[in-house]
Amino acid sequence: MRKLIISLLLLMMLTGCWSSEELNDQAFIGVLIIDRNDDGIEVTFGVPLTTNLASGETSGSASGGEVFGYFSRTAPTLEEAMQKVQGDLSRRANIGQNRNIVVGRRFAEEGITPVLELAARNPNIRMNTNMFLVDGYAKDEVAKATVTSERFFISILNKYVEHRTALQTTIKDFMLSKASGGDGLLPIINFSNTTEGAMVGKSSTVGTGGAAIIKKGKLVEPILTPDQTSAAQSIRNQLGNYFFSIKSPTENGWIGLYSTSVDVKTKIVKKEKKYHILIKPTSEVEAISNNSTMNFAIYEEVKKLEDRIDQFSDQLHADTMLIIQQTGADVFHFDRYMMVKYPQEWRKIKDHWREYYRDQLAIDIDSDIRIRRKGSTVRSFKSQFIEHNEGD
Repeated sequence: MRKLIISLLLLMMLTGCWSSEELNDQAFIGVLIIDRNDDGIEVTFGVPLTTNLASGETSGSASGGEVFGYFSRTAPTLEEAMQKVQGDLSRRANIGQNRNIVVGRRFAEEGITPVLELAARNPNIRMNTNMFLVDGYAKDEVAKATVTSERFFISILNKYVEHRTALQTTIKDFMLSKASGGDGLLPIINFSNTTEGAMVGKSSTVGTGGAAIIKKGKLVEPILTPDQTSAAQSIRNQLGNYFFSIKSPTENGWIGLYSTSVDVKTKIVKKEKKYHILIKPTSEVEAISNNSTMNFAIYEEVKKLEDRIDQFSDQLHADTMLIIQQTGADVFHFDRYMMVKYPQEWRKIKDHWREYYRDQLAIDIDSDIRIRRKGSTVRSFKSQFIEHNEGD
């Protein structure tokens, strides 16, 4: 009896669920799309249509209809627009599971601060929510896009970040950047036409584009190209796989290369009364093609190729940094390096840091790229076939 009483007392201490809500009464937001038009801010909720989902379906639509729907409303403020969309839904909008926010170009040009204000005060929006930019009206581009490789559009965005295909920028990144003036980079989602898309005959397909420069919370020109965005990714240590070609050191042929990962170390030093940001990318690459007469068994030729790879990396990073520096946007937050290492000097220039960063801060790039694998043959098939034919 004593054991029974003790067991009952322990059961009474267990917490219960007094505010439960059925899953069928909730609409789980998969993607939040924000645009600006002449009437105000348009908010779009991307919601999986659970009533149309069928078990075993893997395509973009089920037999019962579309499996993903978009609900939009426009209002003077972001919060009002979200409330209007909620009023159109028959279920309560649950934004806690959302991992992606997509903004349109016009909204970004006028400032992304409304999103940060909402995230700072709404506990349901996660700080690690990814942000993307569409170079146009985001809702129209996203809604008409054909999803090919995944079931949902949101799955594509998640995979881009997971596999480091696209630059990753989160709400937390912009929150932390507000101390530096709200500078950062936004990855661009590209929507190609049928001549470039993954599936012929479809309206448009989803892909990665470049990146937008954000200064003081607003988009500024120019837009970084995909190659320049890859350089920016490497400075952030976010670059995964990267394919590129280098001219052969023996002739005008090309060598195809593949980088599996890039590690970049950044520091600030003082040289001759001037501050320098030292960026040192290091990587190991693999040779995947050889359309020249180069012989990988000859050390001198391999060393010349590595030198050319270093020059290619140095130039790409230098061009990217020059473009960003000219805008005055400290997207990599070099001010923090200055603040930590040279606090006294920092106090003297912090009030005009943007001008100093743009006009006086030196950026030094020193790449160290090494070829790890040269393939199963040290010479190209092209050169071997030519020699064989000449012998005949």
